Amino acid sequence: MHGLSLGVTVKSMTWVVSALSVGIGFGLQSIVQNFVSGIILMAERPVSIGDVVDIAGAHGEVARISVRSTNIKLADGSTMIVPNSQFITSAVRNATRAEKPGVFTIPLQVPFTSDLHKAMNVMTSTLAECENVEAQPVPTASITSVAEAPPF
Repeated sequence: MHGLSLGVTVKSMTWVVSALSVGIGFGLQSIVQNFVSGIILMAERPVSIGDVVDIAGAHGEVARISVRSTNIKLADGSTMIVPNSQFITSAVRNATRAEKPGVFTIPLQVPFTSDLHKAMNVMTSTLAECENVEAQPVPTASITSVAEAPPF
């Protein structure tokens, strides 16, 4: 009985397995990094569901935290999926981490002909007069988006 020889030696198989191991290791590096970062996020709780955050140039509300990634709901209704490693390795502004929530969003409909500066001044002066709003820092208002109002 004659065996079929493919010309594969143990030495060449060792090189192939080594190359595959290195490639798989580099491929799994980001997955493992995000997994470990997810465990850190869940243990330390620097962000929680409902927090308003700025990360990677986006501003939104934390909608879901999983072991691999975190979903941020943006003002336009879309969701940005952020790898958990970004919460560990980059700067994150968490607007709700103060003892009292410091930022909230209120959608308002005003006519396009309105004086926006006057409207914002009315909002800040109204906030300043509320008993549950602290005097420092001074309340501010900002416009996050402008869109056409839906038809009634």
